[in-house]
This record gives sequence, structure tokens and C-alpha cells, in this order.
Amino acid sequence: RAAGAHEAPRAHAVAFGVFDPGLFDALLLLGTPTSLDEARRRFKALANERHPDVAGGSHAAMSALNRAFALVSKHFERTATS
Repeated sequence: RAAGAHEAPRAHAVAFGVFDPGLFDALLLLGTPTSLDEARRRFKALANERHPDVAGGSHAAMSALNRAFALVSKHFERTATS
């Protein structure tokens, strides 16, 4: 194998959160929104429950939710410009 042959797939996997179970949980909670507006509504509802200042919320849960929303919103931005 060539040197660095595994670097690109691993970097790609890390960039998309493969090694972050919290991100997967947050993506599952966001579900499959059909529009960016729907994704925002779901994000805001979940953020109200998971924010660190709310009982039962945590920094880790909010951070994962923020990353999940960033991925979902990038998807809609890419499809809107295509």
C-alpha cells in the first residue's frame, strides 16, 4: 500500500463524525427534514430541551446538536445552489 493510503478515508470519516456517537444521536433526533426551515424548527425545539442552562441539558448534548444542525444545513445549502 502507498504511504498515506488510509489517511484520506479516515480524515473524511472524522470530518463527518463517524467517531462521534453523540453526533449520530443528534442527527437521529433531527430526523429527515424536508427543508431548511423544518430543520431549524426541529433544532430550536431540541435546543430548548438540551441546552446546558436547562435542567437535564448538557454541553456535550448541545455541542452534538450544533454539529448535527451544521451538517444538515450544509446539505440544504448545497442542494439549493445545485
